[in-house]
Amino acid sequence: MRRWFKRSSKTECDLMRGELSAYLDNELDPDERMRVESHIQSCQPCREEYESLMKTSKLLQRLPDVKLRRSF
Repeated sequence: MRRWFKRSSKTECDLMRGELSAYLDNELDPDERMRVESHIQSCQPCREEYESLMKTSKLLQRLPDVKLRRSF
């Protein structure tokens, strides 16, 4: 007999982690933004993920612009 397993649906944390970049870039509508803010305030792993993403973004912004050769 063949068993069929239902894929487990994504958790709230999985969904939030997918929104963190858009949240950081201010690309969410107000309702989505509030939902993410509420979640990262109450969920330490997601908050740590957000803080890490924010630090990485700030480090990347500090890098100098690189001028490419015209032949590139």
